[in-house]
Amino acid sequence: MITSNGKRSSNNGMDPDDQASDGVGGRQADGPTDQRGGGYLDICNEKKHGFADPRRADLVDLVPDHWLAVADQIGVDNFLLTWQLLSENDSIQDNFGRVHIPNFSAWLRYQRNRLISTLARRGDSAQDIHETLKKRLGYDLSFGHIRDLMKQ
Repeated sequence: MITSNGKRSSNNGMDPDDQASDGVGGRQADGPTDQRGGGYLDICNEKKHGFADPRRADLVDLVPDHWLAVADQIGVDNFLLTWQLLSENDSIQDNFGRVHIPNFSAWLRYQRNRLISTLARRGDSAQDIHETLKKRLGYDLSFGHIRDLMKQ
């Protein structure tokens, strides 16, 4: 609505008592906070909508069940991208096109050893590190093994 002085007005002729708020944007009056929302977005997948990615059905004919489980866990797009990256890199394949992936326990050991190194640099004793490892990670390493790792 344009007022008599030619300026625009937010009052569009509605009764102020009928309006939902006393302003726009950040000028709105304080009211109760909406408790809905937040969290992760809904995932569009077979479980929600009753349809599967048709490429997953194609994978059934090409890859063993354990790879299907990986595709199910990380998604078909991520699986296909990973497969492509591994297939295109000759340096990580053997003569038969197979790729060796180290056991996940190697990653866990590496992270454990980095924690030990960090705690040792901080000045923690082997006893302190032993207690930390047991309490935080459930590891029960010998003091000798911890001392050896502290030296690395």
